[in-house]
Amino acid sequence: MENLFASLRILSEKSRFNLVRLLLQHDYCVEALAKRLEMSESAVSQHLKVLQEHELVDSERRGYYAHYSVRKDRLKKIGESILSLTEIEQEKTDCCKGEEHKEKHHGKHSEEDCCKGEERKGEGRHKNAEGECCKGHH
Repeated sequence: MENLFASLRILSEKSRFNLVRLLLQHDYCVEALAKRLEMSESAVSQHLKVLQEHELVDSERRGYYAHYSVRKDRLKKIGESILSLTEIEQEKTDCCKGEEHKEKHHGKHSEEDCCKGEERKGEGRHKNAEGECCKGHH
């Protein structure tokens, strides 16, 4: 799970995300990536280094240049992990039923929170910020 969080954190940086997107279309060297992304070659190299350290990108030497490609297997695992969240079923609970539960888990509000707004004061009832009656709850 920590690898997932690290990968998401790395991919959340816009430049790295754009690098990955571009590399999914074609293998490129640093110089070509820098031109296409309008970044310096050193910035591209630094981003690629981070992506390689987390096994999201591979490099292959072709003559003088190293060409980079996305490790689609790693990208698919990240996507599958996120997709698996949709499989989690919500549990049915009786949360927030009864005043005892509300006080225990959501706390009492202060008198300053009571009767906010002139329209509530004019009604002659105590109401909290959500408009619920709060008489005796502070």
